[in-house]
Amino acid sequence: MRADRGGKHHRIEEINKRRDNGLKTRRKQDEELVGEALAPFRDKAVIASKFGYDIEAGGHNSQPEHIKKVVEASLQRLKTDRIDLYYQHRVDQKVPIEDVAGAMKDLIQEGKVLHFGLSEASAKTIRRAHTVQPLMRNLMLAVLLFLKTGGSD
Repeated sequence: MRADRGGKHHRIEEINKRRDNGLKTRRKQDEELVGEALAPFRDKAVIASKFGYDIEAGGHNSQPEHIKKVVEASLQRLKTDRIDLYYQHRVDQKVPIEDVAGAMKDLIQEGKVLHFGLSEASAKTIRRAHTVQPLMRNLMLAVLLFLKTGGSD
């Protein structure tokens, strides 16, 4: 990038910084709003969220420590003790899926996450993860059934 601080490239860099900072702030604010809105009827609502992206650093991050840190922050912002469905948005090629599934297993055993899912994963990856921690079989079907039944068992 050129060092022309008043030129086009500088303006593009500034826009990208604002966009990135806005994304960080917006996600946090969105979770806070959802938490407030669902508080009166939390036990009748299902909270689903995704993980695997590091908003602060930019890029994929499914390291077990990062997953656990992000869950804790989300639980606080959502004002809840659990996330009903937590799914990996995209497979992180730098982290073995067994490590990801192990982190999810820990969170499920702690009661902080109820169900684990994968999005955009191959059948082989799903099978490998499932041997460590069973996955929600069909994310879309689960959502559709919940909507159709109004969330009743």
